Amino acid sequence: MKISEFSKICSVPAKTLRYYDEIDLLSPERVDPGSGYRIYSMDQLPRLNKILQYRQLGFPLSLIKTILNGDTTLEEVQGMLRQRNRVIQDRIEEELERLRQVEAVQEDLAFQLSEKSRSRGYEIITRSIDPVLVVSMQDHANGLTDSGRILVKISKKVLQHIMKQNCPMSAPGIALYHSFSEQRVDLEFAQPVEYAIEPAGKMECKILPGIELAACVYHYGALNEIDHAHQALMDWVRANEYEIDLPVRDVYLRYDPRGKGQEFITEVQYPIRKRQSVD
Repeated sequence: MKISEFSKICSVPAKTLRYYDEIDLLSPERVDPGSGYRIYSMDQLPRLNKILQYRQLGFPLSLIKTILNGDTTLEEVQGMLRQRNRVIQDRIEEELERLRQVEAVQEDLAFQLSEKSRSRGYEIITRSIDPVLVVSMQDHANGLTDSGRILVKISKKVLQHIMKQNCPMSAPGIALYHSFSEQRVDLEFAQPVEYAIEPAGKMECKILPGIELAACVYHYGALNEIDHAHQALMDWVRANEYEIDLPVRDVYLRYDPRGKGQEFITEVQYPIRKRQSVD
């Protein structure tokens, strides 16, 4: 099959496959003499999966090439893995602390943090939201009052798993609310990541769909006051004759469980569509 087809099957960009060929890490099965196209086969997937597996562990390509070419013994590889395991364990606490400080706020957000911006109340904007690769986990809470506890529980599991896989995070975490009732709230925590990893337990690694049109508002302050932002959005949606599509999202742009609530920044996002008129 051509490189474009093989790229789709293995979810690896064609540019990356070409580079692997250039460094003799993964060469095509053959090159068509007439067209010059690189031709790959399904038999090459096991080697590619090994490459991706070692990359997720943080091994450089040169070392991966040495391992896969059989230039190291199994005992040496096991020693490398043990060493890598110790490094990852040592970094988990450091990375978790760094994660709490991660900020993905655009530069102009500094203006919105000013006292003048805060005093103006909630300003609703509409925009589209791009799809994003995430590691996520779903659960349910016994009503809205229990949702915070459940989100903390599942987000901790997701973040610790990502840290253990040594996978960089690409954007702030997202809480998704799939349904609401007094007795039950179906929710999900999704953490954007740089590349796909093997999920654990009830987790998923997937593309979180984009939103064609979303009504958004920034909430500055503690999460136990975020209901005001949600109410502002619902009032705006009704006033402008839109309807809400679930799930709605809370994006934790600035959050530190050990920090001060007034310093938190959360973007609330409501997928919306124009209300259909009834003749």
